[in-house]
Amino acid sequence: MTTSLFSLLRVTPFYASILGLYNVKLIIAIIRQRMRHSVSLGDGTAQFLIEYFDAKEANGGVPPVPVERAPFASKYWNVTVAVRQHGNFIENVPFVLVLGALAEIANVMPAKVLHALLGAFTAGRLFHAEFGLNGQFGLGIGRRIGMITTMAAYTGIAGTMLVRWIKAL
Repeated sequence: MTTSLFSLLRVTPFYASILGLYNVKLIIAIIRQRMRHSVSLGDGTAQFLIEYFDAKEANGGVPPVPVERAPFASKYWNVTVAVRQHGNFIENVPFVLVLGALAEIANVMPAKVLHALLGAFTAGRLFHAEFGLNGQFGLGIGRRIGMITTMAAYTGIAGTMLVRWIKAL
């Protein structure tokens, strides 16, 4: 008798599908920004530096904007934000989903607790990108909310599994 993956995993696939679709949105945002600013690779930093130093040289060594404000004044800033939104998403989402799936397979916590942790994590990832990195200088309140919920999911799932594993020894 074979067991369906969906009979083993009842919670994690739901969040994986939502996060997978949101990943597509983030990828499309990068493509749009790169096309808008003619950036074929990366986040526009190379193009920005060439333009910045050309403008500085043309202006007798005086920078077009103060160096500490330069990245934020760059027309490529939105490309950088889109790349980092996706990068941060990809740095965190797969690992938490793997932890969630392992916790679910090992049955280390009630489904409602896993739903709460993965739900908060999913909402936090959306807040991080949409209301965090999109905020002024990339410092919106959503960034803090996103990281708090990410750390809660990591610690809640991994911590519970570790404690259950130690108790099983």
